[in-house]
Amino acid sequence: MKKIILFSVAALGCISAEAQTEQGKILLGGSVSYSSNKNTYKETVAPNTVETNKYKSSSFGFEPTIGYFLADNIAVGIYAGINSSKSTFSYENGPYKERTDKYSTTSFGLFARKYFMVVPTFGFYAGLTAGVGPNKNTETTVPNVGTTTIVEYKGSSFNAGLNCGVAFFPTPKVGLHLGIGGLGYNSSKLKGDQSTGDGENKYSNFNFNLNTVSLNLGLYLFLGGNG
Repeated sequence: MKKIILFSVAALGCISAEAQTEQGKILLGGSVSYSSNKNTYKETVAPNTVETNKYKSSSFGFEPTIGYFLADNIAVGIYAGINSSKSTFSYENGPYKERTDKYSTTSFGLFARKYFMVVPTFGFYAGLTAGVGPNKNTETTVPNVGTTTIVEYKGSSFNAGLNCGVAFFPTPKVGLHLGIGGLGYNSSKLKGDQSTGDGENKYSNFNFNLNTVSLNLGLYLFLGGNG
């Protein structure tokens, strides 16, 4: 009798977990990310003269998401991303005391995600994203002598990426996600105040990362379907 009860409980657990990512389910939730970095480096600027400079940065992101499972373990949908970052360079000598870059972007895009379940309540996922949106960059320069200058650039950006992570399902309708890295591409075009000659800046880059120092957590609800 005990073996029958244990088998029944295990079977029900498998059915509940598998139903979370079954065809017809709605995925509703989002993720938050945060990272910070500090670094001190020394630079030889003249014979017998070593300059110590400092760098620190931080970033925060929030990404609400809604999707639909076209097939078991395969979801597609839309997302909105809000991201901001700040980088500060501090100089020991030279004409500048400090320079700060503040960057913010809002993006809207599409995503596709595939789940690979190892056990009924735990597995991995991999996803593709692509989005566009406006962005803004503010550069503040503090000289050792003189007036602080502030230059603002506005423009647009395009981003695409491949991301992966682990998924844990504590209940039939709730999923917790932890991002562990990915491959991304970003292209930005920023325009400054033409009257001051700030001009236009264009950036594009590929990046690959494993989240060893940053945090990316997601909370999702799995609604509807047959479960």
